[in-house]
Amino acid sequence: MGATGPENNKPGARDSPISWSDTSGNLWLFGGSGFAQGSTGGYLNDLWKYNITTGQWTWMSGNPVPDQPGVYGVRGVASASNKPGARWRALSWADNAGNLWLFGGQGYAASGSGYLNDLWKYNIATGLWTWVSGDAMPNQSGVYGIKGIAGAANKPGARHVAVGGMDAAGNLWLFGGSLDRAHDRAQLNDLWKYNLSADQWTWVSGDSLLDQPSVYGSRGIADAVNKPGARSGAAGWLTPSGDFWLFSGRDNKADLWKYTISTGLWTWMGGDTTQWASGVYGSKGIAAATNQPGGRSEKCISLIDASGNLLLFGGEGFNSSKSIVFFNDLWQYSPASGLWTWISCDSVGSQSGDYGAKGIAAPTNKPGGRIGPVGWLDPSGYFWVFGGIAVAYGVGSANDLWRYTLTPTTVLSIANGFTAKRELQTVMLNWTANKDQNIRSFVVERSSGNGVYDSIGSVVATGMLTQNARYSFVDRAPLSGTNFYRIKQISPVGSATYTAVARVLMETNAMQFSVVQNPVRGKLQLSIQLPEAQKLTLDVRDMNGQLLLRQEENGYQGTAVYEVGVDRLAKGTYLIRLTTGTKTETKKFIKQ
Repeated sequence: MGATGPENNKPGARDSPISWSDTSGNLWLFGGSGFAQGSTGGYLNDLWKYNITTGQWTWMSGNPVPDQPGVYGVRGVASASNKPGARWRALSWADNAGNLWLFGGQGYAASGSGYLNDLWKYNIATGLWTWVSGDAMPNQSGVYGIKGIAGAANKPGARHVAVGGMDAAGNLWLFGGSLDRAHDRAQLNDLWKYNLSADQWTWVSGDSLLDQPSVYGSRGIADAVNKPGARSGAAGWLTPSGDFWLFSGRDNKADLWKYTISTGLWTWMGGDTTQWASGVYGSKGIAAATNQPGGRSEKCISLIDASGNLLLFGGEGFNSSKSIVFFNDLWQYSPASGLWTWISCDSVGSQSGDYGAKGIAAPTNKPGGRIGPVGWLDPSGYFWVFGGIAVAYGVGSANDLWRYTLTPTTVLSIANGFTAKRELQTVMLNWTANKDQNIRSFVVERSSGNGVYDSIGSVVATGMLTQNARYSFVDRAPLSGTNFYRIKQISPVGSATYTAVARVLMETNAMQFSVVQNPVRGKLQLSIQLPEAQKLTLDVRDMNGQLLLRQEENGYQGTAVYEVGVDRLAKGTYLIRLTTGTKTETKKFIKQ
C-alpha cells in the first residue's frame, strides 16, 4: 500500500463512495458499496489516489476485501493500525492543511454494522488515520445540547446521505441525512458545525426531531423562522462568500436554499416546492430565469467551481410521468445572477453513455445516467466523474472515470505561452496574446489550490494590431506553499475566457523529501531538499511505530540523495521518518 501503482491498478466498481481533491490536484476515493479484489461485493473501506499527471491509481489504505470493521485506536491519536470501517454514503471534506475528513455513512463500526456517526481524519503526509469524534458503535443517537452553543458532549447522531462542506475559517458543516428506523427512512434537517481547533460540535439550526416539514417564507427573503424540511441525498455546497447552499433531496422537490453563516438565517431562493418536480432545461449553454434542474432524490455530484458557481451532475429523480430515472445532466448555478444553466449531456433521464476512444475528448462523448457517483474539480478547472450505479452498466456499479473541460480548449490559442516562475521571493508571470485588439484587459488570478481564485492585479491590453503581444506581471506577495495562477481575458463587451493554470511553489524554509524508488529493492534512497545545511536524523520504524534503525547525516543545502541500508529488513511496509531541528516528516515505503 502507498507505493506508486502499476498501470493496471484500478478501484473496483462501486456506488456512493466519497472523494476529495488535494492541493496538488490528485483525486482521492474512499469506500462505497461495490466490488473489492476478486469481484467480491459488499461495503468497502479502501482508500485510493489518482495522479492526474501520470494517469495512475494507487491503493493507499484500507482492505482489499469487503465488509471490514473499523480499527479506532485511541480517540485523537493517529496510528498506523487505525482505519475506518467499510461504508457507503458517508460525507467528506478536505481542510486547509490538506487533511481528508469523513463522517458517518452506513456500514461497519468497531463491532456490528448499521448507521455511523464517527468522524475521521486522514493525514496525506503521514498516511495515518485518526478517529476524531463520534462513536465506535453503530446506530447512536445525537446529543444536541443547546442550539448555537458548542459543547464537548455534543455530537450529530448516526446517519447516511448527509451533505456539507468546509467554510473559509476551516469549520466543517453537516446537514440532514437519513436513518432506517425500521425501513421507514426517517430523515433529518439539523445543521451542525464542527470547530477543528476546539474539537467541538455545535447544533446550529433545524430540528432535533425526525421528518420535519419545510418553512419557506417569501422567496428571496431571509427569516428566522425559515428552514428546509428533512431530507437526504440532497446537493450541498459552501461558497467562498460564506453561504451554505442546498438543493432538492429525498423529498422529491426541486427547492433551492441558502444559509448565510454570518447571519444564521435560511432563505428559500427558488425552485419547485411541490413533489415530483421535473426539470426545465431551456437551451444548452444559455442561462435563463425559467431554467431549473428536476428534483433529485438520490446522490448527485455537487461542487463549487473556481468562480464560485454551483455545479450539479447526475443523480436519481423523476420524469414528467413520475417514473424514476437516472440523470447525466450537468448544470451550473450562478449565485450572482440567480440563474441556472444546462451545460452538458441529456435532458432525458436514463441515457446510456457514449465512451468514444479512451483518453480522447470528443463532442459526442458523455457518461451515462447514474446515481451515487463522486466528482472532483482539479486546480486546472477540469471536472471529474467516477463510478456510481450507471445505466451504461445495465444499472450496475461502475468504475469508469471521466473528465470534462469546463473552460473551452480554444481559449489556450488566444493567450498562449503562459508561464509562472519564482524569482527570489516574487513570482514572474509572462504570457503572449494573439490578436489582442479583441482583448480589453487581463486579470491575474491566484488560488491556494482550493479551487477558489482571487484577483491580484490587472494589465491593460495594448490594442495594437499584432499577432504576438507579450505581457508580464509580478506577484510581489505570493502565498506560502503552492500558488496556482491563471489569466482571465476580458473582451471589449465584457465576456471572459481563461488561460491554462500554472503553479509555483513558494516556501522560504521548505524541507521536502521523497522516496526515490518505491518499492525498495536494496538500499532505501531518499531525495531531500533543505533550505540550509543542517543535521538530519533518519529513523526506520515498523507500522506500529517501533524504531528499527537510526541514521544521522550532515545534510546539504539544496537537493541531494541519501541512502539508508535496509537490506536486513524483512519484506513488508515500513515508515521512514526525517527529522531536522525544526521539522519532522514521515513517509511509507515497501521493502521487497
